[in-house]
This record gives sequence, structure tokens and C-alpha cells, in this order.
Amino acid sequence: MVNFHCIAEGCSNDSRKKHNAVKYPNMILNGCIVDFHVLPSVTKNPKLRKLWLSQIRREGFNPDPNCHWHALCSRHFIEGRPTKENAVPTLFAYNNYKTGTPRDTKNSTLRPIEQLILTIQPANIVTVSQLPKVPRQKKYIPDIPVISYIEKPSLDHTYCTGTEVSEDVSIEEKCVILIENSNTLESTISRVFTTWISLMAQCLGPLIKWPSKEKIKKHMPLSFRRKYPNTRVIIDATEFYVQRPRNPTAQSKTWSNYKSKNTFKTLVGITPNGAFSFISDLWTGNISDRSITERSGFIDLIEKGIM
Repeated sequence: MVNFHCIAEGCSNDSRKKHNAVKYPNMILNGCIVDFHVLPSVTKNPKLRKLWLSQIRREGFNPDPNCHWHALCSRHFIEGRPTKENAVPTLFAYNNYKTGTPRDTKNSTLRPIEQLILTIQPANIVTVSQLPKVPRQKKYIPDIPVISYIEKPSLDHTYCTGTEVSEDVSIEEKCVILIENSNTLESTISRVFTTWISLMAQCLGPLIKWPSKEKIKKHMPLSFRRKYPNTRVIIDATEFYVQRPRNPTAQSKTWSNYKSKNTFKTLVGITPNGAFSFISDLWTGNISDRSITERSGFIDLIEKGIM
């Protein structure tokens, strides 16, 4: 797999940082992890390549035409990627374009206010002792009725009735409605979804812990304690459906004879009291339950005498 490093001067974005984007805020743009766009080809689009290099403005930089890993990240394009309307990158350090953190933006917004406070004239400052004393006054609400009632109250009401809304809406239809209402490209929604799934995995992954034998016994339900006192974990090879891949090789690897569909499979371990204690990596649906158990690292956690 080719790794890309942004060739713009002063930009440190690197494709290897995608797996840990939480530590690198500049790798996230508009809720998505930045993409890398390769320099246009010398043979296919030489004019556009010259325009890119002229905008980059790196002295002495003459990339090899045979290399295909010279790229710019999304932060240097107005629309986050090269388009027909904005095919040339224009956002760089030399034109005061900065990719600072939100903290920098906040401070820059406050600077004019701080300068205004520092320029207050002494004539506008009045001490408390110089303020005129105002006598205390009490205001009472006059004895005037503020609520008027209808002479002949009626129990008849007219309710607004509209078209019944069907709750039987598939996930695909919900996605289409979301795209149409927000006027957003399907690819953009896909990138946002993928980005946050990866971030959630980094944040929630450490919560899955293998408990000690003592903790298992302490919280073991009575039904297990009577019949299966040595039970440590209950495992299950869980499958879930995925979209059918276009590649024939990927189709065969994800095909599950048990589900008769394309699936991904993972080995899940649950303690007797119902807590998740083990989740393996994802495997393609054609792997057997025995093979995923042996290759997932689950057996290394099992102690002697444990069920």
C-alpha cells in the first residue's frame, strides 16, 4: 500500500496518520478524514500538472514524472477535492491560509475585543462612590383583572389531521431521504460515517476487557453458580450481512454457506452475567467457527479448568 505525504510546504498531513486521527486534528476536515490527491499525470494532463506545481511554489521541487505518490491533501482545495469548477489547489501557507486548531480561531476572534478593552479612556471610568444615590421605590400591581374568560366555554375542539406517516421505512430509504433533504453527496455521507465509526472504535475498544476469575465468580448469576460454577465465558461466532462486493474474489470470500448471503464474521465472548469480555477482529464470512476461534487469539486467554 502506497503511503502519501502532503507535498505542500508547511503541511504535515500523512496517510499513515489516518488510523489515529484523534491525535492529529489537521487530519480531519469538515467531519471527515482528509483524502490525498495525486499530482496530474505528465502524459494525460500536463497543463493541469504545471498549474498545480505553480500553485505549490516549492523552490527546487521537481517531482519525478514516473512517481505516483506525490500528492496534496484535501485542505488545499476549496471544495476539499479537485472538481471541474476548482481543479487547481489554492489554499497554501503563502496566501495566509492556515490549518490551525479551533483554539487558534477562538483566540484570533477575541483579539479585537482585547484591544478595545485596553483602549478605554480614563474619563469613562467612574468609581462607586461617585455614582448618585437613587431612593428605593416600590411598585405595586394595580387591582385590575388581567385574565378574561369566555362567557360560554365550549368542550368542542377541532384537531388537525394529516396524512398518516408510515413507520415501515428501510435503512436504505432513510439514507436517500437524508441525502435529498440535506443536499449532500452520497460519498460525503459515506466518508463521515466511516470516519466516526473508526473514531468510535478507538474510544470504545478499550472498554472490552477480559475480567479476572475472581470478578467472574463475584458477579456470577445463581443459575450458573449451581450448574456451571467454572464457566468463564460463553462464545458465539456472530455474522452480519454486508453489501455484495463487485469483485468476484471478494464475493467468494464473504459468502457464508450458513446464512446463504455475503457476511462478515466475528467471535464474541460474553461473561455469565451478560457483559462483553471478548470481541475478535472481523473475518470474511467463509471462515469456519473453529478456524476463527483458533486464529483470533481467544484460546490464549483461556486458563486450565475453565469452561
